Amino acid sequence: STENDGSFNWNVPAKPSDNCLVRISETDEDGGPSDISDAVFSIVSPVPGSINVRSPNGGESWVAGSTQEIKWNSTGDINKVTIKYSTDNGTTWKAIAKNAANNHSYNWVVPDVVSDECLVRVTSNDSDLDPKPSDVSNAVFSIVLPSLPEIKVTAPNGGEQLVVGSRFTITWYATNSREDVKIEYSINGGDTWKEITSASENDGEYDCIVPDKPSDNCLVRISETGGQPSDTSDGVFSIVPPSPSDITVISPNGGETWTVGSSQKSNGPVPAAL
Repeated sequence: STENDGSFNWNVPAKPSDNCLVRISETDEDGGPSDISDAVFSIVSPVPGSINVRSPNGGESWVAGSTQEIKWNSTGDINKVTIKYSTDNGTTWKAIAKNAANNHSYNWVVPDVVSDECLVRVTSNDSDLDPKPSDVSNAVFSIVLPSLPEIKVTAPNGGEQLVVGSRFTITWYATNSREDVKIEYSINGGDTWKEITSASENDGEYDCIVPDKPSDNCLVRISETGGQPSDTSDGVFSIVPPSPSDITVISPNGGETWTVGSSQKSNGPVPAAL
């Protein structure tokens, strides 16, 4: 029984039918007033809903340790989901999240498990849905190790002739390397090294003045300040002294007869940078 206040909150039973009626009657008197629905209504099963995994959905390569966004779509009344992954094409599954909000995305820190047979599965947690909506990646994706940091010297890289005192730009490229770099040079094929800079921004270039150390057995070495990764010029280059300034004697230049004690003028073009 319930208070006769004109309404009652009813939990609809799991009895699907399209031939339903409701009857309301007084409980105090036998044969008291009552009424039945004027027409039948239906009780239907909950909308089953659906889930569709969008990413990863096959062919991706996700780097171990990186954060990747798992994405899915859903229909129906789905509030919470369980997300799992497999690294053996669905034979076994491990949990990523057991009660995640159904907001159609989840940020996942990719585990350090290398495999090219990975799948993701998203399943509804709602207990009144049977079968529970679920979906799996359409095809396998890969989990790969991150590339090792690398530095590669591009100039000087062998065969160059650098003039003492001139300005030269040392260049390199770096992959997965963000630390500052140390730059060194050798004039004896790498037996010993001298520092050019102990810490330069790892932006791929460094301007320097070529030292007064002539040699045809020179190398440059660039490394992260921690020591690794590092790289050395592929071949030796040369440091050469500047070209000597030219002086050309015009007179006397042969055949003249000059008297002892006389004053004579010697002529010749002299470069301004002598």
